[in-house]
Amino acid sequence: MSSTNVPDHSCHMLQQVFVLTKAFLEDQLTDDTVFIYELVDAVRILFEDHAELGHLRPLDKAHKRVWLCLMACQRYNVEPRQQNRSQVFSLWTNVGVRQKQQLRKVVCITETRKRNNTLLQLAGLEVSGEP
Repeated sequence: MSSTNVPDHSCHMLQQVFVLTKAFLEDQLTDDTVFIYELVDAVRILFEDHAELGHLRPLDKAHKRVWLCLMACQRYNVEPRQQNRSQVFSLWTNVGVRQKQQLRKVVCITETRKRNNTLLQLAGLEVSGEP
């Protein structure tokens, strides 16, 4: 291992710590009430374009929390009852701070196909074919 790799590695680790710290602070300082409804709407469009999603599962366990939150959003879309709303908010609290940061950015994407594909990636899903 050359000495030039050590500073590069240290710089990369420092950058990762900064990204995680930023995500943590954003999570602590952000009221996600309005965002959650935007996420619910984005998930509605996602399921309209990919009806098969209800039968899929994440490719790995690392994405399971995001997937569970998206499924709760869809249940709320189908049945907008208080119980389903509460479940969306509850599952949102289980999503990791970095994933929350990514989801906040994804919901702002105006191009539907790009937003849908990114949501699928964050949930750890692969869908065959494009709508």
